[in-house]
Amino acid sequence: MAFRVNLYENYNELPASHETLLKESSRRGVFFERAWFELLMEHSYSKDNHFCLYSVECEDSGQPLLLAPMR
Repeated sequence: MAFRVNLYENYNELPASHETLLKESSRRGVFFERAWFELLMEHSYSKDNHFCLYSVECEDSGQPLLLAPMR
């Protein structure tokens, strides 16, 4: 199985195919939710920090396998 890594500047850029992955991660608790990461970036870090999301996807199907918020 081949993989590809995509970079997204924010949650709004994520394709609809990532919705299931986002829902699954939010079930793990508040510290895995989109709102938590957006709150951190808005209020806890200086404007010099850049927030982005890395997504690992199956190259053939485009199915997202991993979503990693990074700064």
